[in-house]
Amino acid sequence: MLDIARRESEQDSDDKSETRNAVARTIEHGGKIFEVDEHEFLLEFNDCCAEWVDYVKGQEGIKELTDEHRVITERTRGYFKKYGIAPKALTLSNMVKLSIEDMNALYPLSGLKAGSCKMAGLSKFIGRF
Repeated sequence: MLDIARRESEQDSDDKSETRNAVARTIEHGGKIFEVDEHEFLLEFNDCCAEWVDYVKGQEGIKELTDEHRVITERTRGYFKKYGIAPKALTLSNMVKLSIEDMNALYPLSGLKAGSCKMAGLSKFIGRF
């Protein structure tokens, strides 16, 4: 019975690996290489770093990161670490003391949902936006 479960688990892992490899690509920025999906979301949460944030800043058309960007990124990452999902926009708004409209304006190309999750290193906007 244990052997069957292990084989099924290995098969699931192989299936996920094949899917991941089919859509994964790499981006090099700031001397680092990042593995991303077809929408340029990081595949590994722990790969998020200053170089990644700088890359997303450029992709989002953000000229300069503000304290608001930094706080949203920190709170989104913290919420994800604790609950395994992204915070709802209203929850995030309450956490950072900014309106949803103001937060949305901080991510001019993709908006709050995609922009903040991408910048925070989440794999897509996992959760409840």
